[in-house]
Amino acid sequence: MELENLLIDVVRMVIPAGIAIGASVATFKLLARKESEKHRFDKQFLAFSTVMPLKLTAYERALLYLERINPNQLVDRCDPNYKSAKALHAAIMLEILMEYDHNIVQQLYISENAWDYLLTARTKVLQLMDEALTEQKEKATGFDLAKSIKEKYAEWESNPITQAIKVMKRDVLKLFGS
Repeated sequence: MELENLLIDVVRMVIPAGIAIGASVATFKLLARKESEKHRFDKQFLAFSTVMPLKLTAYERALLYLERINPNQLVDRCDPNYKSAKALHAAIMLEILMEYDHNIVQQLYISENAWDYLLTARTKVLQLMDEALTEQKEKATGFDLAKSIKEKYAEWESNPITQAIKVMKRDVLKLFGS
């Protein structure tokens, strides 16, 4: 009987102790998982709060680039007066390429799709400039080239600059979950 009572007493102590240890282990695991999730969230928030301003700036710069390579604005900015057609063409091409070189790093922060649209717009503008120049007479003035560029630009049915801007605006809205 004494052995039986001793076993019952041991079982009475071991079972609650086991339950207490199991509950402690479960609580510890739960707290560790919550702490891990909190740490992951903090890292994501830090990354988001660091990268988001860079992404927005990149989209702003890319949109500004697209506006700056608009043929109408390029012609006006490069002043066609007092230049030959070739000199104006060279000035415009240099302007496009310098702007691009200045903004090339923005591709790190904008979507690949948006960057592809930007490159397409750039290529189409460069082609338009070359086409307008090849149609000029040997002694054509900068004003003649400017007029031709603006006319060709007005004839574009599908404007790649406008398309790129729309894609970028959609991307920015997606950043904010809209």
